[in-house]
Amino acid sequence: MQAWIGPAIIATVIASVFGFLRDRHFDGKRRQERVKDIQIALLAEIRAYVAVLVRDRLDEFEQGMLARMQGDKNFVPFIPREKNDTFFQAILADIHILPESSIDPVVVYYSQIVAIAEMALDMRTKMFAELEMQRRMDVYRNFISMKQEAVVLGLEAETMLDLHIRSGRQGVDRFLAIRSEKELNQTREQVENWLNSRVSDLSDR
Repeated sequence: MQAWIGPAIIATVIASVFGFLRDRHFDGKRRQERVKDIQIALLAEIRAYVAVLVRDRLDEFEQGMLARMQGDKNFVPFIPREKNDTFFQAILADIHILPESSIDPVVVYYSQIVAIAEMALDMRTKMFAELEMQRRMDVYRNFISMKQEAVVLGLEAETMLDLHIRSGRQGVDRFLAIRSEKELNQTREQVENWLNSRVSDLSDR
């Protein structure tokens, strides 16, 4: 009977190790699926709001609204409520599971969205309505500029999320390497142009 004890223990250990590895594999797979689902949902939420901002042609809209405010000192623009981070708020506790290259642009974008929402709340108050016309116009300009910046930040977040979803970490690394090289070349070109202009100025003296 003792001859079977050794093989039985070994078989049990092997089964336990195999079970552990199998569970770990499935846990990893579920985590990857969860990360992808979150990224897809965030991408959809960001794209939806950025599309609205682009559609609204903020520059033209701002000029038209400022013209109305300037023409009528009692005119107060209607500011709708801003709520464009519903899904982000729902998964905020899980945001850490996203890849680092996605977390940064996503968090920066949504920080801007929160700031816009808070600004909108302030502009819906009686205090804003009672500001003198020029001050009211300045606040409105700032509000629109925050939305314009949200477009830029949103497009960056979209790019990184889309890259992760489609190409994974390797695709993101390739993109970042290409972009860094392009930015470096642009900087080098700017420095060379500046140096050439300085040399030209000295030669003319």
